[in-house]
Amino acid sequence: MAKRPLTAPLNELNEAELRRFARIAGRLFAGRPKLMPGNRPHRLRAGPGIEFLDHREYQPGDDLRDVDWLATARSGRTQIRRFRDETSSDWVICLDCSASMGIGAGEKWRLAVQLTAALAYLLIQLDNRIGLMLFREQVVSLKPLGRGQHAYAGLLRLLEGMAPAAAGGGSRLGACTPHVRPGCQLIVISDFLVEDGMQADLARLARIGEAVHAIQVLSPQEIRIEGQGRVRLQDIESGEQVSVDLSLESIEQVKERLQSFRRRLASHCRRHHIGFTYCDASDGWRAVLMRHMQQLGGAGV
Repeated sequence: MAKRPLTAPLNELNEAELRRFARIAGRLFAGRPKLMPGNRPHRLRAGPGIEFLDHREYQPGDDLRDVDWLATARSGRTQIRRFRDETSSDWVICLDCSASMGIGAGEKWRLAVQLTAALAYLLIQLDNRIGLMLFREQVVSLKPLGRGQHAYAGLLRLLEGMAPAAAGGGSRLGACTPHVRPGCQLIVISDFLVEDGMQADLARLARIGEAVHAIQVLSPQEIRIEGQGRVRLQDIESGEQVSVDLSLESIEQVKERLQSFRRRLASHCRRHHIGFTYCDASDGWRAVLMRHMQQLGGAGV
């Protein structure tokens, strides 16, 4: 895929590293076989199959059984045979851009954007079609399904021009539901910090889509509460303010409530066969992607 100049936080993505992730992701994000209309294999999709598609140069990790030695001798470079694949999947990434995603020093939004771009790259490398929805109380921006370099470039342009709401509003995953086609696969990236953890909407998406993944991103300030004494807290989405006395006991109670909230969300996702990963925004996109793929591999999602 051709390189393209990126702006922060996207400039931290390493294309060579993403290509390595793509080879791992191929075993986890392939989904169930889906034929194109009329039971025709997708004409550009490379993967397992018996009908020859084309050649490409060998990359570390390729199966040596796919080396075409005659083509290698002619070109002077190791050539790999590619075959037509009968699978073609549609993926939609639903990215929460409500005000709560921008709290702290912006590390939560930074990681969410990096994960969105990285996952889109992986899936496009696997020749899936990718779409993107950014939502608050409503869908505020939508990138239609597309395939290849052009689709990826358009997705990056959309991400570069977006930011979380400054304040007010809310976060409603259900706003994405009317835009989801039956049988597509979805990835939801959010802090899920609403009263029910978006559980009802996740379950609804799981009934519509072929597969759903949920990645919860929280900021260090939300996970590791520090300080004591009287403080004034404000809900950035509702604007409601409250004065509280922070003590070691109250801090522990808040941490336990957050952990309980996360356990309930994870349990709900397991019941509905939704791949779930929780992350601290200081983890970094590489660690989060690897953990999510490892969990999917272990759970067989």
